[in-house]
Amino acid sequence: MNTMARAIAWPVLTLLIIGGTHLALEAVRPELHDVISPAAVMPIYLVVGGWTAFGVARTGGGFVGGLVAAAILGLMPAMLQLVGFGVLLGRDGGAVTTAALFGFAGMAWGGAIGAGIASATAQPVGATVRTPAAGAATTVSAAEESASA
Repeated sequence: MNTMARAIAWPVLTLLIIGGTHLALEAVRPELHDVISPAAVMPIYLVVGGWTAFGVARTGGGFVGGLVAAAILGLMPAMLQLVGFGVLLGRDGGAVTTAALFGFAGMAWGGAIGAGIASATAQPVGATVRTPAAGAATTVSAAEESASA
């Protein structure tokens, strides 16, 4: 599997599991809507958006690629709101649209954080990196640097 695809695959799977269980639980027990609000899931959006962008930026996508990947994944919570809660569960259109935009924004914001961290912590070419467990020193090659930029 391509490293860029692997960087995106796990966050996608994670969002599918979280979104699927969220939709199923609220379909069974609509009162959960009062507990699981968009603000309650914002930390999930921030973390998954950051995780996605960090992975993409570190595997060659750079800062912009990380932002784009997080924004694309931000469509998943938006679609969950619009299709899952709006169409399937018949929730109010205005509230669902607001929650969809909020979910997209949370993923994009997390992406900005993750891509920024990945870009700021990239090792310079020729740097010696020591791993604590092995104690072995390795040198960052130009190819590794371009992949993390």
